[in-house]
Amino acid sequence: MKGRPGEPVFIREVCANLRAEMEKKESDECRLEFLKVCYKQVSQLLEINVIPFYSSLPSAQKTILDWISQELVHLEWTAATSETKENNEENKINTSLSVSVLALFTRLFKDTGIYTDTNQTDILKFVSSHFTTPRQLKISYDSLFNKYYQVDEGTKRKVIDHLMEMAQRCKKM
Repeated sequence: MKGRPGEPVFIREVCANLRAEMEKKESDECRLEFLKVCYKQVSQLLEINVIPFYSSLPSAQKTILDWISQELVHLEWTAATSETKENNEENKINTSLSVSVLALFTRLFKDTGIYTDTNQTDILKFVSSHFTTPRQLKISYDSLFNKYYQVDEGTKRKVIDHLMEMAQRCKKM
């Protein structure tokens, strides 16, 4: 190791060595466990500031613990974000409909009593978070809300065509 404990060169080298060891781990779970063990071990060290020249700087122990803490937070956030993204993508229903057509179907289902929940906001939030279209993997609530009320003739024709096709298929069953 270069430098003496407490010197910035020493702290950089310790952090670089920790990062190198952490990156050798095969998964985020293993990296998190490694960092937690390192944090525990470093926090249990007795530190004496033997270099008066660096007395205004935080201790080496505090600096290293802060670095480990930041790495832990980053890894936990990254793992949680990717897990949430995977869960969201897995739980969505992919459709061949446009947002406008999906909004009109949603309105028709509510207006005809197929959806018995009377809270339109809850229905639209559910549809926007659980359905995708070919162009929109994430449908915004505001977009769905606007298209729920602003129905154009082209959208009406598409919905009628879909309903007619469904009726034909139903007759054949």
